Amino acid sequence: MFLFFLAKGYEFFKFQFNFIALFGIIFSVILYRLYYRMQKNVHYSFWTLSVVVGLFIIFYILRSLYYYNDFSLFFLYTMSLMLLGVLCFSLYTPVFYPVIGWWEYDFRYRNDLKTKVYCDDIDGIEGRLVDLRRKAGGLTLFDDLKIGQKLEIEPFTTSIDGRLSAEVVSKRQHSIGRPYTYGVRFHNTDEDSRRRYGELEKYWNFERKAKKDKKFKS
Repeated sequence: MFLFFLAKGYEFFKFQFNFIALFGIIFSVILYRLYYRMQKNVHYSFWTLSVVVGLFIIFYILRSLYYYNDFSLFFLYTMSLMLLGVLCFSLYTPVFYPVIGWWEYDFRYRNDLKTKVYCDDIDGIEGRLVDLRRKAGGLTLFDDLKIGQKLEIEPFTTSIDGRLSAEVVSKRQHSIGRPYTYGVRFHNTDEDSRRRYGELEKYWNFERKAKKDKKFKS
């Protein structure tokens, strides 16, 4: 966002040195504070606000090109948009934002996978893998685990033999009475673990597509 405010300052002093432009800068600061808070607290509304911020920046890019015809301003706003895209891409992972189908009340079409979870003081508790992307997963459990805790996850499927090693990276509880949602990162350190993760990912994608097709055909 530094480049965005640099562009706003450049635009203000060169083209729009007036009260309305100053109000626009103040509004941008307020929007940035809200955006930063959404990101810091890992709220899902971060994505809605990212779309709003992205549309604002696109508007400024077009204005810098067609109204001001200033390449420096165009470059700063374009770089701001690119950095926003990099930020969103880096956060689009189950570690920070697991995709959970709470809205799908029919369990037959819910995209999750039953698992058993093992760690130092827990022996085979049931959980659900609710998201799987980019070598990470979203795991729901009613048990309270610690950040950094090492886990072994055993999916309830014959397609995968053995357990997958993982580590708890993030933790959240959406509301009282619901399970904890943990962002876990899989440790694919050897050939066997990479093979198991590949089988899990293949099975996950196949099941997701099959459930979606079944839902819309029924």
